Amino acid sequence: MNEEIERGNAMVGMKRCRNCGRLKLYRRFHRNAMRADGHQPWCKECMAKYYMRNRDRLLPKHNEAAWRSYFKRAGIPTGENKKGKAR
Repeated sequence: MNEEIERGNAMVGMKRCRNCGRLKLYRRFHRNAMRADGHQPWCKECMAKYYMRNRDRLLPKHNEAAWRSYFKRAGIPTGENKKGKAR
């Protein structure tokens, strides 16, 4: 990946991944409007590796949140009150 060295000034449009420590182009990071620079602290490659190593733990939480959001948008009652506890 010589993309990091393509530009003359390595600091313009680049960011250092907090996980692997490599300097990469901003397009190698997922966007995140909550961050000061508008991008995630880990590069896409490190995020993918992390997800693959931990998918058994992360997937059920993601699926549960996705379904809860779907039901809320569709107006389908889920049996939970506003604090997220079962009735």
